[in-house]
Amino acid sequence: MRVVLLLAAAATVGHSQTAPIHNSTYTPENTLKTRPADPAPIKMTGQDARLTGTAPHLTAAAERFSQTAQQYICHETLRQRVLRPRSMRKVKGEGTLALAGVPEYDYREINSYYAFTTFGKSPQIHEIRQLLTVDKEVIEKDFEARRLFRNALLTRDDDLKGKIGGQFEPEALNGVAIDLGQIILSFAEHSIAHFTFSFDREESIGSVQTMVVRYTQNSGSEAVHIDDRGKKQTSQLSGWLWLRLPEDVPLRITMISSRNEKQHGIRDEAEVDYAENSDGALLPSSVLHRRYEDDILVAEDDFRYTGWESLK
Repeated sequence: MRVVLLLAAAATVGHSQTAPIHNSTYTPENTLKTRPADPAPIKMTGQDARLTGTAPHLTAAAERFSQTAQQYICHETLRQRVLRPRSMRKVKGEGTLALAGVPEYDYREINSYYAFTTFGKSPQIHEIRQLLTVDKEVIEKDFEARRLFRNALLTRDDDLKGKIGGQFEPEALNGVAIDLGQIILSFAEHSIAHFTFSFDREESIGSVQTMVVRYTQNSGSEAVHIDDRGKKQTSQLSGWLWLRLPEDVPLRITMISSRNEKQHGIRDEAEVDYAENSDGALLPSSVLHRRYEDDILVAEDDFRYTGWESLK
């Protein structure tokens, strides 16, 4: 599976030119709510008995997602915030970045229909969206948007799907993370051998008891592919899994990607929550992505998914 964390500059065309952008002086936390910003080094001293069934359970969950995810559609709400350039300054003599006073963020909200699909003969699963509103400006009426989106998916019309899906990124602010909803496919049967796992702790998510497992990628092509303003970067996967006990069903997957660029430390973090619907399909309920530059939050994408229903 190829996870794409796309962070490309947004084009200022169409409704992006006219939709209002809201300002904010809200100062966010520096890390996602569930864990430290960087994973501690993992030293594998042997297979932990508590993880004996983890790999087959993970691959079964990934297979279930692969077989069922394309059968459903839902509503997606994306709330973005991006740090205004004037909120940052370079530290004299160091080249690193620092905040220039109280940080100011631009906001955008995009509502869409959301689903998973493939293109052509490739088995690779992608996210796809049909726009509804951008900052309260109606792009397509709900009924017509749902009809068009459903028909494109059911008829497997790649040209129409490409046209529909291509409307999303230009409407986003300066960068948006995509294709994180299917991060569970990183642990499919053909790729899970490239990862090592270690027990971290047990923890409750609401009333559900989970086992928290650290993972690191040691080999293979499963990686985070980042398109950052036209510059392509690749980073191996690491993070945590929250597995529902006793079945080891993944309810949360986090990912961290760090790199240095021109004396700047850049870190992307993502947290994907999954839930089972009434049919037993495992589908995303939320995705939170944050990008930091020199530990300053510069962009956040907060996706929420509601009303999963059968495509047919």
